Amino acid sequence: MPNIFVISDPHFGHANIITFYQGKEKMRDFATVEEMNEHLVTSINAVVRPQDQLYILGDVCLKKKDLPILGRLNGELKLVRGNHDTCELTARR
Repeated sequence: MPNIFVISDPHFGHANIITFYQGKEKMRDFATVEEMNEHLVTSINAVVRPQDQLYILGDVCLKKKDLPILGRLNGELKLVRGNHDTCELTARR
C-alpha cells in the first residue's frame, strides 16, 4: 500500500538560501547548492518509495533549469506552487 508524504520548501537550486541564518545558526549548512540538492534527493529517497505519493508544498525551485532534479525523486509527485516558484511546476519522468 502506498504511503503519502508531505514536505515543503526544498528550494532546489536556490544558492542564496545556504547563506541564510536563523540567529547564529546557518539554516542550511552546505558548502554548495549542489551539495544541498544531493542531500535533499538522498534524504527524500531514503524514505519515499517509488509507489508512494509525495506532496511538495511550495518553494520547490527558483528556475526552470532546476526542474529536472524532480525526476530523481521517488514517488508520484504532487507540486504546489510557492512564492519562490517563478516557473511552471511540472514533474517530468
